[in-house]
Amino acid sequence: MNQRPFESDRIKWCTAKNLHQHYAVLAETLVGAGIAVWNPDFEEDTPLSEMVHLIKPERLLSFDETRLTMDQTSTSKSKAERIVIAGEDDVGDTIADKGGGDGTLCASTVANGDAGPPLWIFAAESYKAAWTVDAPRSTVIDPTTGRGYPSTFTANKKGGVTFELGVHYMRTNVAVMFPDLSPERRYLTIAGKLGSS
Repeated sequence: MNQRPFESDRIKWCTAKNLHQHYAVLAETLVGAGIAVWNPDFEEDTPLSEMVHLIKPERLLSFDETRLTMDQTSTSKSKAERIVIAGEDDVGDTIADKGGGDGTLCASTVANGDAGPPLWIFAAESYKAAWTVDAPRSTVIDPTTGRGYPSTFTANKKGGVTFELGVHYMRTNVAVMFPDLSPERRYLTIAGKLGSS
């Protein structure tokens, strides 16, 4: 039998009671920050009834991290996926990359549909400039360049997010998109579990 343990604390976070409390606190925070207003037609027992209406979605951002690997032979959700080559000399050959290229990607989305500039963390002592070519940019335009804000890159032994890299990501990849940030003009971020490595 192939068993995999789950994190019990995360499972407990996802009970109906805890999720209800989470979204109630989130709604109060959104209204308090001036990003949403209470919905006067909200009915708690009606499915899909919205507690609040976003009035400034461009000031609400969520972000998280995900582990990346180039090893197609490792056990994962996509372990059955392989690349099939259909060239002249190797028709039908199945190619699977093994090892190397591991790391973490931190990425964000703004509630109005914009995407923030990613942070790529390679599991290595350093990274090659070639690895960064044509990396995605944000859809938020930098007024000084007329282009989207660029991805940023770094490397460490585990290829994971540390506390310092979490702060770096907030300052370098998130805050740049909101140059008018101030106590009077607040933005709200909903974060995944950054800085766990």
